[in-house]
Amino acid sequence: MKYLKRFLIVLVYLLPAALYCSYYPIIKLGETNSMNFELSLPLIWLVLFDIVSFISLIGIGKKRRSHTSSKKLSATNGERAKQGVPVTTGDDEAGFVKTHATDVSLAISDRRFFLFSLFPFFATLSIFWSANPTRAILTAGIIWLVFFAVFSLIYVLPLLELPGNFKRNCLRSFFIASVIACLICWIQCLLDIAGLARETTLMCRGCTYLSFGFPHPSGLAIEPQFMGNLLLAPTLTSLYLLIFNVQSGGEKKSLVMLCILFSSTLFLTFSRGAIYAYAVALVIMLIFAIRRHVFRASLVAIPIATFLAITGIQGIFTVIGPTHGSFIDGVSKSIHQLSLGIIDIRPKSPSVSVEDSSESTPVSSPEAPESPSDSGPSTDQASTEATPEEPENAENQPYFEGYVAESTTARLNLNRAALDTWLSAPGHAESSLSIGLHCHFFLPGTGPACTASVPLTPTSVLFGVGLGGAGTAMYLNSFITDINSPKEIVQHQGFSLLLELGLVGIALAIFSLLIAFFPQFFSRRFLDGKAAKVPESTQKSEKISETAKNPAQKAPPSPFWRHPALPLLAALIIAYLVTLNFFSGLPNALQIYLMPPLLYYIFVDDSASRDVKKPKKALARSSNA
Repeated sequence: MKYLKRFLIVLVYLLPAALYCSYYPIIKLGETNSMNFELSLPLIWLVLFDIVSFISLIGIGKKRRSHTSSKKLSATNGERAKQGVPVTTGDDEAGFVKTHATDVSLAISDRRFFLFSLFPFFATLSIFWSANPTRAILTAGIIWLVFFAVFSLIYVLPLLELPGNFKRNCLRSFFIASVIACLICWIQCLLDIAGLARETTLMCRGCTYLSFGFPHPSGLAIEPQFMGNLLLAPTLTSLYLLIFNVQSGGEKKSLVMLCILFSSTLFLTFSRGAIYAYAVALVIMLIFAIRRHVFRASLVAIPIATFLAITGIQGIFTVIGPTHGSFIDGVSKSIHQLSLGIIDIRPKSPSVSVEDSSESTPVSSPEAPESPSDSGPSTDQASTEATPEEPENAENQPYFEGYVAESTTARLNLNRAALDTWLSAPGHAESSLSIGLHCHFFLPGTGPACTASVPLTPTSVLFGVGLGGAGTAMYLNSFITDINSPKEIVQHQGFSLLLELGLVGIALAIFSLLIAFFPQFFSRRFLDGKAAKVPESTQKSEKISETAKNPAQKAPPSPFWRHPALPLLAALIIAYLVTLNFFSGLPNALQIYLMPPLLYYIFVDDSASRDVKKPKKALARSSNA
């Protein structure tokens, strides 16, 4: 058990580094016409972590069963009440501290765990009607791995006797991995403007200087949008520590340098999704800072200064790069692209306009991507896919003069294709609602699909085309969607979920979020089952709240809203929700599901249980975890 715990500690330390290596290195296992079989470091980490966590959980159970006192700690609320142990409901900050610092296993009951598992269970069940069963099986496996990993980060790690400096070391490893990832991005840019090939720089096809005249790095991720998404967590964490915590002089200087490095590299990726999400997260943190009277100018000054600096560096790259453009060209193109063409300060010239330049094409699949040498570029970035002589150009000039409207149009077209396909479920002839609508009412007699159209039923609307079946379904529905590859995916998590799992899947996803963040919408009896009932003998002998006495009452609010690092967690989660409007996918976006619970655990103060009578003092001290 000792060596197993050490291995688990090492795995947690390695999580940030594994996430940054989301596409390089990668093990290619083959491909089909609808997907690629690839094994990445985050997936390997996920499997190892779940196996070790599960064995550790079994070991914890055996150890506690061998000791009477430990047995009481591992029981649910109802069992603790029967044993005469006080019940903590979390109605106040003292309850929050006790629940999370003393016995985190109380935070989830058998009923609640079952309710959380409804969504992955339904996603797994959809394998039986998926348009791509093989991909469905693999995706379902990843969902279950993520599900148990999140559970382990929040509920299993606190049950282990970990070293006192474990959380601080987790934060250090997180920042060290982030610094290395940022340095890789900067090195990529320097190598690219020096004229080195993409095979050397590991940059995606639409990331080089040939797009706009300056590079936008992808690090060891498949695309800049994923690299920018990865940098959201370290950037916001360093800003949170700088703004919401009182730091000594040396620590403050180090945090300022980290904030500048992380923020500038995020802007350097030129990912609109990540940059927009960063802006929204800054607004959230600004609101918290003002309400808590801890506002500092650096919260606004660092993002603005780094944005201006990177815009200038993009102008410099344009000057010294192989395209030999002017400084104003690089700066104006950057602003024009980020503003979606709204702000246009480009010099007037007879050069080819954006509308006349090569059309961009969306990335084939962030969920099962092709290698950069074979795949199309990201829809979040300009593409050079249609350029015949890439990477060499007769004039050695950038392909785009500013905002590439096609990159936005392509994503919107994919969303529209997903909605059309959601109403049809191709591959399931008995449920072709959209085919029936188009063929019987709008386009009668157009092609074999309309000739073979079937009665209208709502099956696909309710249950979708099955997990992992989005690309295949849209391709089979190509006479409506114009999708020409079964490897295509929907560049929007919401529409992708709607297409694959239907209204039932959307409802279950919302239901899980409500349980996690707003349990007060439900009764305690519904969430905790029999564990919510406290015997009358215990009610008389112990001092417990009125909510605990009556299981029919609403459940207490989620401890998330009383978490010491709430400004960071709220800003990060909302930022991730914003980015999910720009792409969808496993396994290249595992940070969205793993970083919030890791930071949730890191910033919970385990020593606060000794100060439950002084919750404000405990919460203030917890920020130095």
